[in-house]
Amino acid sequence: DLGRIGRRIDEEHLRELTSALAIGNTAGALRALDGILLFKGYDEVRVLANITHRILALMRVRDLMDQGMKREELARASGVWPSQFEEVERAARGWTGSGLRRGLDLLACADRELKSSGKSSRLLLETALLRLMAERKAGRN
Repeated sequence: DLGRIGRRIDEEHLRELTSALAIGNTAGALRALDGILLFKGYDEVRVLANITHRILALMRVRDLMDQGMKREELARASGVWPSQFEEVERAARGWTGSGLRRGLDLLACADRELKSSGKSSRLLLETALLRLMAERKAGRN
């Protein structure tokens, strides 16, 4: 069934996109977004929701890290799936709490524009990704 194959590939690209975003791999994030946008019927709001979900997970972990929580406690308290915790924890080290909060604001603006502006969804998603990456890099300098 082509629909099921498309959804499966879509899920793989979404995971690839959010992972690349988390570690600051701009080229990888844009490549994964291209893969998602190749399939007709993609839901750009769903793509943005997945990015937002990953940013929220990074924020939870980063905030707990900033509070000095030990790794063992962090894994339990963060609410991140055990199978994803190691990747999220590693990625959170590359962000600052303020950079993640600004990133969340950027995503809220992108969501509003996707739903109301009539602009190209591809352009809005790519711009949101690039702005998120800029926030990550700005916080590390």
